[in-house]
Amino acid sequence: MATGLKNINIRGLGAERSLVLMNGKRMVVTGASVGKGGQYVVDVGAFPTIAMERVELLKNGGSVTYGTDAMAGVWNFITRDEFEGLEIQTNSAFVQESEGGDQNFGLIWGTANDSANLVVSFEYENRDRLNVHEHGQVDHTFAAWPLGVSSFGNPGTFTPANYDTSNQVVDPECGKSWGSNGGSAFLRQANAWSGCGYSYMPFANIIDPQKRLKFLAQTKFEVSENMEVYGEFLWSKLETIYEGSPSYPPTNPGANYFTFVPLSNPGLADLMANNMTDDQAAAFTAAGGALWWGRSLAGEGPAVQFPREHHSLRMVGGVRGFLDFAPTDGLNYDLSITYSEADSDVGGYDVLTQRFDQAVNGVGGPNCPRVSETANSADNDAIRGDGSQGCFYFNPAGTGSTAAPGTPLYNMPFIRDWFTGRSAGITENNYLVTDLVVSGDLPIETGSGAVAFAVGGQHRYYESEYNPTGDNRVDGAQPSPFHFLGVSLYNYLETTNWAVFAEAAIPLTPNLDVEIGIRHEDYDLDAVTKPKFAGRWDVTDTLAIRASYEQVFRVPVLPSNPTISLELYAPLGEYLSIETPVPTGLDPEASDNFNIGAIFAPADGLTMTVDYYSMSLSGPFGREAATCACADLVTNDAGQVNKIVTELINGEDIETDGIDIEVDWQIPMDFGIVSTGANANYILSYD
Repeated sequence: MATGLKNINIRGLGAERSLVLMNGKRMVVTGASVGKGGQYVVDVGAFPTIAMERVELLKNGGSVTYGTDAMAGVWNFITRDEFEGLEIQTNSAFVQESEGGDQNFGLIWGTANDSANLVVSFEYENRDRLNVHEHGQVDHTFAAWPLGVSSFGNPGTFTPANYDTSNQVVDPECGKSWGSNGGSAFLRQANAWSGCGYSYMPFANIIDPQKRLKFLAQTKFEVSENMEVYGEFLWSKLETIYEGSPSYPPTNPGANYFTFVPLSNPGLADLMANNMTDDQAAAFTAAGGALWWGRSLAGEGPAVQFPREHHSLRMVGGVRGFLDFAPTDGLNYDLSITYSEADSDVGGYDVLTQRFDQAVNGVGGPNCPRVSETANSADNDAIRGDGSQGCFYFNPAGTGSTAAPGTPLYNMPFIRDWFTGRSAGITENNYLVTDLVVSGDLPIETGSGAVAFAVGGQHRYYESEYNPTGDNRVDGAQPSPFHFLGVSLYNYLETTNWAVFAEAAIPLTPNLDVEIGIRHEDYDLDAVTKPKFAGRWDVTDTLAIRASYEQVFRVPVLPSNPTISLELYAPLGEYLSIETPVPTGLDPEASDNFNIGAIFAPADGLTMTVDYYSMSLSGPFGREAATCACADLVTNDAGQVNKIVTELINGEDIETDGIDIEVDWQIPMDFGIVSTGANANYILSYD
């Protein structure tokens, strides 16, 4: 989960289809996905806002210059690279019911002489936790939201080990409330095996705690009258914690929904002695134990904490200037190399199935001399619950959360720590981009001016490495050791592509300009050549009409191993693991984009634009829905769903159109300029 990452999503077409630049140069995507389909995007939160001068938004026509992957548009951050002096900004916002709010401190400093300048900026951001329960705006009780309750709670439900539901017993602790943290246990018959559930919502956050550090340095040096070298250095760090359900349900193969509880377990023995009828107790005795439907920790909390740490680094070096070149009036050039990297260290925790079963069966603990790793093996009978040998029981009944320390029903914290495993991994992405752009005027005149042109080339190299670092790491196909989370394989991929482009601006009349362009991209998987046509007609001094048509194209970045996400599966009302295999027949997605609009400037400083756009997206990347009949449900012998396998596919074509409206008003004042404006987008259709 990409907690704390920020992205740009132009026209709602998906953040992965919006190309994000800073000063016209690319940035590597982060190592954490922001969507179900494995969408990896640029974290714009890594850019210090104090260093930003403006944003250039190009919704149409950017694919020739910047790349055919700019399907929805280009968002270009322009920095204050000529700032001189010192500026400090600080602000604080209090959020009611949060642990504080938002705090921000920024500093920018710049200096210059006749031939060089240096601008340095630093920014610190802090966001404090805003918990769902503390916020108090969501009623997550069973009466208000019966469909939002998990059937796996703690307290849970006990059924004789021979599946005799007629003698099933709901834990008598069910129905209680823990009050301060919002946790509770609801009496409800969710299915044949569960009569007690709970809501995990009180343990979620509206805002997860986040801390960011950002540093940006920029420099320019004039080598000669016609040559300048420049450089940029960006570094950013994000620390955040995702919080959620105190534990996960045992739905993985191997966990199989139920936990076997022996008659010797203190929790079950106490339940049979004090909270069962004679017939019920006899049924459990005859069955040789219980099948427990529940999770290791629920309403009592606390929330599980999944730490995330993200780093970003970006370095740019380039030279630009002017060359005398006949027969033109000269050429402008810009040659640059951009290197960027992003790493994400994402961790999580889940119950290790084998260790949990061992603890429930009295052979839990790091020092217990188990004869057999099989929890209920008779070979372990002599040491069950023998604390002198380091063997302990875990009590799954509700009494485990209320028992006093030192009593037989008490669950010692170190046993929970022992059967809790870590699921973690580090993703490192590296991106090397070389750009060359040459522009000028052709020795061709139309009577209304010279024909301007630009040609260029680009080479991009991308590599990504994922290294699992927890109990989730495996070297081949094997069952997950966890109750719920999946396993991970080492993953490495690299892609290379190069492109060349050319475009020209032709002034047909003093009031009518036409632009034509073409770009050829060569990828590892495919090669494509795409055109662009655009025009602008200045009808009057205050009104202009513009239009554009372009073809865009994007290839998938394919992992070398399956990916796993955690999602709510509506038919069960539970979260399950959703596995997406490596695609084998995925084609690139493409789109035909058309735009026509008007620019109206009725007064100095006031500009209004209205644009109609239409996009025809062919074969968009998407993952099959978990509820689709095409999804593969992996079930156990009892027919219960353990996980769902869904493919990443080329989905059905998308036709969408809409209206963009923008108003910008710059008002000169004695003390400076007051700027105000508004933006709106209305989607007419999305089919």
